[in-house]
Amino acid sequence: MKKKFVIGVDFGTDSVRSMILNAMNGAEVATAVSYYPRWKAGLYCHAALNQFRQHPLDYLESLEECITACIKVAGEKIASNIVAISVDTTGSTPVAIDEKGNVEIQYFPTNMMIGDFFTKPLQGKKFEFFRDLILGKKSVSSLESGDRSVLQDENSPGQAQL
Repeated sequence: MKKKFVIGVDFGTDSVRSMILNAMNGAEVATAVSYYPRWKAGLYCHAALNQFRQHPLDYLESLEECITACIKVAGEKIASNIVAISVDTTGSTPVAIDEKGNVEIQYFPTNMMIGDFFTKPLQGKKFEFFRDLILGKKSVSSLESGDRSVLQDENSPGQAQL
């Protein structure tokens, strides 16, 4: 079986981070961080007035820089086998839009977020579930019609079930 890899991107307050993982076992292959240049220079902010704004180019430039650096570390052979990307953002950072400028919003409870595959240490059945989802062995529709118990956080028994 051909090895497959995934890349996770996390937009934070002052930087964007990316990580390439082996989709079969979750092993980290490469990481990179790019700090927003205008934010770092203190532009568009006025701390005394509690105003903190970011320039849209900070997101775009840093995303390109970060992913390019991560792929360079991983190498072309791995880069050509990246099969998925996941993007995590805070409330005030970028969202993906379609060619008409529309945003599709879907609600997913925290325990169903596939981004967890890239940002949290997953174990056992939850890791296997997300791995199989990313590799195409399971479909998202299995969440709608099947057993969601695999997504229950084992460390939070009081978490609400869907």
